[in-house]
Amino acid sequence: MVTHVRIEEIFMAKAILGFVLSFFMGILILLLNKAFGTEPVLLGKKYMFMGCL
Repeated sequence: MVTHVRIEEIFMAKAILGFVLSFFMGILILLLNKAFGTEPVLLGKKYMFMGCL
């Protein structure tokens, strides 16, 4: 059995997978370099607040 797939669906799946992988790789690199500092929760809240402006 073969399911027909449009080229747009392939590119969308590739884009989503690339975004998810790059996001988690970035988080992993920051964790390995201890770049979040001593209060990572406050850092996240700060950027979430700035994004609302």
